[in-house]
Amino acid sequence: MKYLLFVLALTITPILMGQDMEVIKIELNKVKRGYYKNVIIDHDSILIQVKDQLKEIDSELAKPITQSAWKSLMKEANLLNLDSIAALKSPTNHRAYDGATHSSISLFTNSNSFSHQFDDDTPHPYIVALWTCISRILDKK
Repeated sequence: MKYLLFVLALTITPILMGQDMEVIKIELNKVKRGYYKNVIIDHDSILIQVKDQLKEIDSELAKPITQSAWKSLMKEANLLNLDSIAALKSPTNHRAYDGATHSSISLFTNSNSFSHQFDDDTPHPYIVALWTCISRILDKK
């Protein structure tokens, strides 16, 4: 009986842990002096918030995301080891002295968030495919 419980626990634990690591939301942030852009993407919508003091813009746009676009994002996100994202080094660090826009990408599960910070539009090569997929979706009108 104890053996059966042990085998059952070994079988169920990875399934439950896998459900906990499912990405449910992706958030992008870009910040520089006088400029802020926040993009939140989930399974059914994209919310884009922009504040630009120089151009006097303060806007918010919500639009639907197609199921195929969301599936493409999840395909790329599922290729990543989420626990390793925070430890990724940015290819450059020009944002430290205002030489670049401070950008970040965060992936959210039901219980955690995983973030990577980088300059402009140049994340670590490990997440470039996800970044490219997000950029393509945002560039579609």
